[in-house]
Amino acid sequence: MASFSEKSSVSRVSNDSGSDPMTTELEQTILRALRGLRFGQITINVQEGRVTQVDRSEHTRHFRDRLTHQ
Repeated sequence: MASFSEKSSVSRVSNDSGSDPMTTELEQTILRALRGLRFGQITINVQEGRVTQVDRSEHTRHFRDRLTHQ
């Protein structure tokens, strides 16, 4: 299982979708966390209206070939 944790207080959470450079940084952080993720989860921690941490947990699934085990 591979995982990473990227801590940053990069943006205040709001409904405003302006072109704030800090929001763009947060969006890039989330997109990096999502890139290539097949099984797992992304957790975004918010404290006092600020994103403080983005965690990515990736799970590896091992499937048996059902044709060879019949």
